[in-house]
Amino acid sequence: MRKLEKMRNNLSVLSKEQFDLLILSPAYFTKYLNRLAQHKNSYGVKTKIVGLNEIYNGNYFKVKGRDNPEKIKYFIKDSIENWKISYVLLVGDVNKLPIRETHMWDDKFITDLYYADIYNKDGSFSSWDVNGNGLFGEYHHNGETDFLDLHPDVGVGRLACRNLIEIQTVVNKIINYERRTYGQEWFKKIILCGGDTISGKRRRYDKWWNWTGRGGPEGEYVNQLIAEKLPDFNHIKLGTSLRNLNSLSVVKEINKGAGFAHFSGHGTELYWFTTSENSLKEIPFGFPLNYLLFNGYKLPIIFFDGCNIGKLDYKIKKINFPCLAWQLVGKTYGGAIATIGSGRASFSGILEGGAAMLALYFFKAYNNCKYITLSQMYMNAQNEYIDNFKDRMILQEYNLLGDPSLRVGGYPSIGEEEIYI
Repeated sequence: MRKLEKMRNNLSVLSKEQFDLLILSPAYFTKYLNRLAQHKNSYGVKTKIVGLNEIYNGNYFKVKGRDNPEKIKYFIKDSIENWKISYVLLVGDVNKLPIRETHMWDDKFITDLYYADIYNKDGSFSSWDVNGNGLFGEYHHNGETDFLDLHPDVGVGRLACRNLIEIQTVVNKIINYERRTYGQEWFKKIILCGGDTISGKRRRYDKWWNWTGRGGPEGEYVNQLIAEKLPDFNHIKLGTSLRNLNSLSVVKEINKGAGFAHFSGHGTELYWFTTSENSLKEIPFGFPLNYLLFNGYKLPIIFFDGCNIGKLDYKIKKINFPCLAWQLVGKTYGGAIATIGSGRASFSGILEGGAAMLALYFFKAYNNCKYITLSQMYMNAQNEYIDNFKDRMILQEYNLLGDPSLRVGGYPSIGEEEIYI
């Protein structure tokens, strides 16, 4: 954030046209996003919709970049410097709006952090391809490493919509959430799900965990740390040691409505799971039982610890299939207003880095603040994480699926309080 403010202060010439939120989408989606833009504008969030074709054709700014993701990133940079945007909403799945593929070790990762990390510390453009070999975000990949800043400069979130039905669904969700949520009792609840994160396979870790004086299921320990960051919330704890965690109990609690939810455990593309201590039997939540969620507009923001739950390029027999993180956001009549999940195999070192710490920083950022947006929470978490752990893997794995300008907890009614961000 400090880099971005410095860049803005140093700009000598600015367009008279200024916006807060930039929405980018394929051309055939744009007209279906006008209702969202009108809603945002009515709350003082000045919004601009731009089609990808307008970026590639140079309708607003000179086209720069070697491939489409780099052209989009340069467009975001120009939008910051000319329109002073604070948020970028990417609309479209990864086949309709490209995501950046990065190379760490022998694996390929996908990340929207590429679109958020615009500047290096010195204010220069952060290409994520320092050696210029056309491979981005390299880390010990064939002997090459691109040294990255990784601090986000603009709030970025993605609505991974595949079709017009999902566009209409998420637009309705965002509008109703921001209009209806403020002051509602259900928002002051957080659902906390956890169990034995490491499981009985890793006895050496279990001995260390007990030796440190913590003991018990690691996931429930992380749940408790997060609960302590939100003392004014009603803590709905579903844990293996409490013997109240199962697929249906999760569905039941989400259907009652909650402002937040945290799942600490493992994951696949289609479901989250954990285990009881000294057991390998999975206790899951996810597909297809997540389609039993009918919580209407009482929608939580959910953070998933666990592998692959946010895998946006997931395929079944070469056919694209939505991961659990997007299923919940794109679901009609309920689900979630936003999710954060990993696109690849993840790890959790509890207090030694990993997904659990990123989650802890995310909920810490709310800190009972009445006026905070979704991406402000997430950017605070990303900044604190990279400052403390210097770990680029977790930051690139976890993507925000939701509106980055979303007013967490909704807007007050006009006349009740100041409604503008």
